[in-house]
Amino acid sequence: MSGGDGGHINLYSTDDCDADFEVSLSPWPPVSSDTSTIKTGGVLDDGCVSQESQSVRYQIVHASGSTNWVAMQRIVDPEDDVIEFVTETNLPSGNVSIQFEVTGYSRQALRPEEWKLSVK
Repeated sequence: MSGGDGGHINLYSTDDCDADFEVSLSPWPPVSSDTSTIKTGGVLDDGCVSQESQSVRYQIVHASGSTNWVAMQRIVDPEDDVIEFVTETNLPSGNVSIQFEVTGYSRQALRPEEWKLSVK
């Protein structure tokens, strides 16, 4: 999936769980000299997710290769009963894909579509 609406994109929806996987990137548009914050949201829904075992990791793919898979930091908001995942990274300039792997959905790893974007 390409683009995104102002740094926000819905990468994955599951019909069986009615769950979404949304990602935001700031600042937007991304610039290679800035540190970018990647944040997930909307991962939890309808008991399809085991909150205790859920994890998200990502890798960045670009013309000169790809990074290793990196785990995102898990943040729990008990007041809203929400779990989010956040990381900071420096994106290389040029055409970049950010790939994500989500675990915790019925004990299977789900790989949403990659987020393709252009970094200045």
